[in-house]
Amino acid sequence: MVHRIEPKTGKSMIERARELRKEAPIPERVLWGMLRGRRIGGLKFRRQQPIGPYVADFFCQDARLVVELDGQSHVGEEAKDAARDQYMRSRGLEILRVPNDELLRNREGVAETILREAEARVRKPSPPTPLPGGEGSGPSPPTPLPGGEGSRPSTA
Repeated sequence: MVHRIEPKTGKSMIERARELRKEAPIPERVLWGMLRGRRIGGLKFRRQQPIGPYVADFFCQDARLVVELDGQSHVGEEAKDAARDQYMRSRGLEILRVPNDELLRNREGVAETILREAEARVRKPSPPTPLPGGEGSGPSPPTPLPGGEGSRPSTA
């Protein structure tokens, strides 16, 4: 397996993700406690998931949803965040940004928002399309009885 190398540190993105998991700030630990073990809508989330040159805070593959917690480290980094979001959206991912203070103040509301966003994006199987005018298009006309309707067997 090829591991992308992070230019700043020379470490693989996998190594960097492991470090971020170990150094997780309190809001990330709180949110991970809410998401892990399919606790929200039965959806599987991963934390510190490498995606291209970035590491997403939380990622749900089924919903193609990235959840990013924004704290002090994001102040003044709006241009970098926008470039990161654009990169992820160009790969079909949706990004939900949650301010740290909102998470700590309103855990239930954040959980509901994540669930709503994820459920809206989960690929649900399409219902089967009925066959046009053929089998399954409605009740069939009664099948005529042999010898005509209401006939009796002959007694010869």
